[in-house]
Amino acid sequence: MFVLGNAIASIPNCDLSQHPSCVGMYPAMNYTAGNKDMDNESVVTWDAGYRGKITDTFSLDATVFYSEYDNLRMIDDGRWICTYGYCEDGTTLPGGTAIFRNSYSDNLTAQSYGAELALFWQPTEAINFNTSYSFIDTQSECDSRYRTCDTYLNGGYKALYDHQPNHYGSIQMMWTLNPQWQIDWWLKHKGSVSSSLEYYEAPAITTLDLRVAWQQKHSWPLVELVVDGLGSSTYEDMPNKAPLEETVFMRLSWTTL
Repeated sequence: MFVLGNAIASIPNCDLSQHPSCVGMYPAMNYTAGNKDMDNESVVTWDAGYRGKITDTFSLDATVFYSEYDNLRMIDDGRWICTYGYCEDGTTLPGGTAIFRNSYSDNLTAQSYGAELALFWQPTEAINFNTSYSFIDTQSECDSRYRTCDTYLNGGYKALYDHQPNHYGSIQMMWTLNPQWQIDWWLKHKGSVSSSLEYYEAPAITTLDLRVAWQQKHSWPLVELVVDGLGSSTYEDMPNKAPLEETVFMRLSWTTL
């Protein structure tokens, strides 16, 4: 990745009578280089759970887990390889151009643990409920010599993992009104993120999705009306991300089998 811009630096051999600030602006480029010496990202997970059918209409699935991640990608602190047009390899650039180089590294590790509970309930032959709740907590670590491990202001690679929602929940209902009509709705919730850094502050998000489907018979097309985020005003899933809003669309599908 290459970013072009300007660098502000002191003017060499500056005459204060001609330049009171003795500071000038020079063309600059910031680029991120690869690193052939990185190891593969890896994860080792331990989990235990129970899955059982309690009655003919009720079953549950519960699990707990712990994961350790190694060699996660981050970017190092970087350094200037060209200043005032002079580069460390002996080459020169016009206009006093400066170049700052970052490199990818694999010095980030993380641990996460959590639990999930999922329930299935069929109160009648025509109605099914699927519910789930998940808790997950992630903490990351990297070499303290990297400033990019500290805060978002210095890169934030550690903070990207540490500031994640802990709570997720959903309830889904599938209702077969008759052989031709179906109605499904799905209520989803994601917990908020608290942080001293405004960039990571994220509100709790709760949305409702709706699907209405009609098919006269198996050989006919299936017609679906889908609404994502029913009644939702514009919101951001995470800070500084693209805004989301209620979305409505039609879908037509059929099978020749």
